[in-house]
Amino acid sequence: MFPDSLRWPLADWVNDFVEWLVVVHGDTFGAIADGLLVVLVALEGALRGLPWWATTAILALIAYHASRRIGLVVGLVLAMVLIGSFGLWDMAMQTLSLMIVGCVLSVSLGVPAGIAMSRSARGRAIVLPVLDAMQTLPSFVYLVPALMLFGLGKVPAIVATVIYAVPPVVRLTDLGIRQVDAEVVEASVAFGASGRQRLFGVELPLALPSIMAGIKQTVMMALSMVVLASMIGARGRGEQVMQLTPVSEVAHSLQQGFRKLNQRSGPTARDILNFTLQMAVMVRAGISLRAAIDGIAEQTEQPKFQQILMRIKDDVEAGKSFSEALARHPKQFGVLYVNMVRASEMSGSFSQMLDRIAGYLAQQIETR
Repeated sequence: MFPDSLRWPLADWVNDFVEWLVVVHGDTFGAIADGLLVVLVALEGALRGLPWWATTAILALIAYHASRRIGLVVGLVLAMVLIGSFGLWDMAMQTLSLMIVGCVLSVSLGVPAGIAMSRSARGRAIVLPVLDAMQTLPSFVYLVPALMLFGLGKVPAIVATVIYAVPPVVRLTDLGIRQVDAEVVEASVAFGASGRQRLFGVELPLALPSIMAGIKQTVMMALSMVVLASMIGARGRGEQVMQLTPVSEVAHSLQQGFRKLNQRSGPTARDILNFTLQMAVMVRAGISLRAAIDGIAEQTEQPKFQQILMRIKDDVEAGKSFSEALARHPKQFGVLYVNMVRASEMSGSFSQMLDRIAGYLAQQIETR
């Protein structure tokens, strides 16, 4: 047993730091969020507004220009047609817009950082361990701070995606420039090339294969994070993946795997919203979790929802966490809801997270 006297209150320090950031720099984060959201909404609207054949043709032209391979272009066109035939076009465009913004930001930040890193041995010694740590940490770690600073939605998904995907392009840009032949660089200096001319005329062109490898890795990492970011309200294709995660029936998964499950029996979205708001108020008032669930169950007028709440209360009394109890009812409490509750249990911000979940649910109800 590790002694309690040697334990560090790291969670308290992190919570205090995040709270300080929100209070002192909340306006700055709000401005960043508004700017990203404007760009993202405009891009998503443009992609969803284009005819499917126009979007497919644009992507096919880009693929041919990049690869010069007809087979790859044909495969891409068939894949786009398949996406549309499964009824996933709108979600694919949402995911594509997140990918475009995330990758553009990652490359825009990563390439200059890699160039600066290649110019300073001391800076490289400082940045490399940071990049190693960023690529070692689990991808879920990046979701919680982004969520705390920017709330639920697409903006924290973009922020988490950029942080997670930027290390490869930084590292490989630095590597590519450092591997440029020193004699070639010396020849450019001998011919009177300035620092800018040497960078754009010699070093970057010769380092381009390495930089492109970094961009490819960044795109792949951004795609994986965009799917995971559905847990904090990013929507898109990842939402379907997360909805099917707890489903254990193979036939049901195959049948519903390519369609959104809109018809749900039992409590409505409004019932879940009211439950979340009531829980937030009761927990903030100091009422125990079991007593809060019991009180809400007695007040609800829907028998099925009352039975669900009583089962949740029994699970909590049996020693399960609130998120574990909710996870046993995936039709009523989706993966996003459960994961947000689990994150709040870990960070100690339970009532605040319930308020944020309630705000997100209210927004979803209004947009339906």
